[in-house]
Amino acid sequence: MKTIAKLCKIDDSNRHDHIRLSKNDQCYYFYEYTAYTAGESWSKSNQFIWNLKKEIGRKNENDYLYKLSAIKEAAQLLNTVFKNHANILSQAIICPIPPSKIKTDPYYDDRMTKVCQIACENIETTLCELIEQTKPYPSSHRQKEGERITVDNLKNIYKLSQRITQPFVIFIDDLITTGTHFIACKEVILEAHPTTKVFGLFIARRAII
Repeated sequence: MKTIAKLCKIDDSNRHDHIRLSKNDQCYYFYEYTAYTAGESWSKSNQFIWNLKKEIGRKNENDYLYKLSAIKEAAQLLNTVFKNHANILSQAIICPIPPSKIKTDPYYDDRMTKVCQIACENIETTLCELIEQTKPYPSSHRQKEGERITVDNLKNIYKLSQRITQPFVIFIDDLITTGTHFIACKEVILEAHPTTKVFGLFIARRAII
């Protein structure tokens, strides 16, 4: 997937796939990841996301190189968008959404932090992990639908790391499914800084078939 994908907005035509989002949520994505039984072989987009999400436990395996390549490619997608919206980026904080594990866990995966670091090279913006996570939880893709973590659960383990001095916050993640993590992060921001404009930018959105 070496071509630069078009940036699309989650809107009335596809918001039903992301049950936590409302019309007021400004979320954007590049690719569609086809959910459930489709698997990684369903499309190039699916394979790309699978590569990006390869677990840290596989770092000594040959296929881990695909994860490193996917990190660079995801960063290129974001960097292109950042350059095209330099005015907003100069007034924004770029923030990766925390993964399920905390930093002291040996399986903590900093893929999105790495993506953001590369994407922000030569860009006038602020990169900061605004949301600190105090406890780990099971990865969402390993949980049944009724067992997945909720917005309130996440807010109980999220805390704001510092005051916000910019008018925009842009949360970055690899895949948006229900929108739970984005909404939890957004609410943490708005409870402390209600006038901040919060956006979500995702490498892919989960499309239900």
